[in-house]
Amino acid sequence: MEVTELYDLTTWVADEIVDHSDHGNLQNDYTALFNILEANVSSGEKQPFEQAKENLLEHLEAIEFSTLTNSQVDFLEKSDLMPVIGKAAPTKIKNILRDVLDIATAAQKIQQMRDQLTKGLERIGMLSEGLKDCVPPSEDYNELLPGGILTRVSFHGDVGIGNMADFMERAETWHRIGHGLARAHDTPVEDIRIVGASRGSILIDFVLSSEIAYTIILITGSILLVLEKIGNIRLTAARIRNLNLKNRKIAADLEKEIDEEKKEGKAKIKEEQAERLGISGEKGNALDIAIDELINFIDNDGEIDVYLPPPPEEEEDEEGNTIPVKDVHAELRDTAQKKRVTEREVLRLKHASDVPEQDDDNEQEEDESEESEAEEGED
Repeated sequence: MEVTELYDLTTWVADEIVDHSDHGNLQNDYTALFNILEANVSSGEKQPFEQAKENLLEHLEAIEFSTLTNSQVDFLEKSDLMPVIGKAAPTKIKNILRDVLDIATAAQKIQQMRDQLTKGLERIGMLSEGLKDCVPPSEDYNELLPGGILTRVSFHGDVGIGNMADFMERAETWHRIGHGLARAHDTPVEDIRIVGASRGSILIDFVLSSEIAYTIILITGSILLVLEKIGNIRLTAARIRNLNLKNRKIAADLEKEIDEEKKEGKAKIKEEQAERLGISGEKGNALDIAIDELINFIDNDGEIDVYLPPPPEEEEDEEGNTIPVKDVHAELRDTAQKKRVTEREVLRLKHASDVPEQDDDNEQEEDESEESEAEEGED
């Protein structure tokens, strides 16, 4: 993660968690609910806590994650903040408060969540204090990228760049992807602009039109659903292999199933996108190539992160009445959030299936050793 990206995250925390424009401080919402529950435990009375619960849930559900990059979300997870601010937090709170007969346990669990939030915010606060004089102010998203959507491509894992040969290969791959997406939307490939590049695992920032950004989110989201299914099959195959069964056919059949799933998934994605965009012929072929390249890129640990502008702020007329403002990226925002959830599940499955396997030579040596020991025992 870049330093400016980290500092932008501290600003996001301040705006969404510490001082939300509609809901105020999330810590206060947790504390208000905890105080009522604790009072009910100590006094034996039954003060209603529904309003405090609703205030907390409304704040949690109003937190806007679509403006964050994957790296920023990863940092929130490592800071132990996601369990108490993320999309799973409201469900957890509802489950805690479901058993009204055990208020003491409910109060304890809400207190634990509040304390976890406090510790995470303290870490973010120290970062903000340390970085504020070192980082130049970020440019306004809409001024930096007028009419475009920032899309970050990360080259790491098996699609990392270690030398000029790798660089040329990745550049050709992304030219084919860009060409296919541009042709599908009747725009020149030159309209996909590179606005930044970083060192480390190699990050390249592109600017895409809203239409192309939506297409790439839909395609990558569909690819991730296929990879999620494949990940479950790989995990099952790995577990079967580690049972050291004499019959290797089950694991082998599962490997064949992976190839079939990938083949069928790829064909379905191509068909869906061609139908959605109403294209065929050369345009359809160009998009097919782009989809093939995207599947290989993502399956080999490449990452595509669409960074959306913040939702528009509400406006008021002269009399102070709120004027509804349409969020033109609302559908894009919702689709991107679903993609991110699937992305994390694919990563979890990949790590879970990365278990060491015994090769045939080692297994044969172990078998011979066991036979030798058995013979010695008979003697």
